[in-house]
Amino acid sequence: MSGTASPAEAAAAPRRAGRCGRLVLGALLVAAGVCGWVGWALHASQADAPLPFEPVAFRPLEESLLTAKFEFLELGGRLLGRSTDVELSPREANLLLFGKAGHTASEKARVLLEGDLVKVEASRPRGQGSLNLQATLRPTLTPTATTVEVVEARVGDYAADPLTRHLLRGWLEARLQEARARDPRLGRVKALWVEKGAVRLIYDPPPGP
Repeated sequence: MSGTASPAEAAAAPRRAGRCGRLVLGALLVAAGVCGWVGWALHASQADAPLPFEPVAFRPLEESLLTAKFEFLELGGRLLGRSTDVELSPREANLLLFGKAGHTASEKARVLLEGDLVKVEASRPRGQGSLNLQATLRPTLTPTATTVEVVEARVGDYAADPLTRHLLRGWLEARLQEARARDPRLGRVKALWVEKGAVRLIYDPPPGP
């Protein structure tokens, strides 16, 4: 077989090289654009200080009162073998999620309940400043699933785009699953949703003594 290219092959070679060059150039431009976007997003997300709210922590007697509320409402379920239906105020929801998290002034989180939505505010140290997240969510918990719809979100001054919201959704769902693993009540949840500025929680009570 001859090693000499045919005229047609010789003519096609520059076109292939041109296509390869354009592909490489396009990839470089995309990479440069992604790097620029990431750099801009990191710069936009940097804040001088954390969000201005107090870390969630139990006040005197609050943990005992919250535990007593659950135990009282669980009595009917234990006696009759039915699920427990609990309504939590915004304060009670925050204590259930973050009361034992050991938050500080610089690393903290809280939830605000608005209609059927949850607004999450969180801060954590980043360099000499703070990384601040504000996200509006619609969470749903069932016996086998933990899902979060991210309605909108901001990291610092950066408004999250669809890709960032998708990544944030995965991160938030993982954090909720961790909370379910820590708290036996959340682990037994049959349904959880937000309604009229309160959390509705239906779960199976623990077995009686």
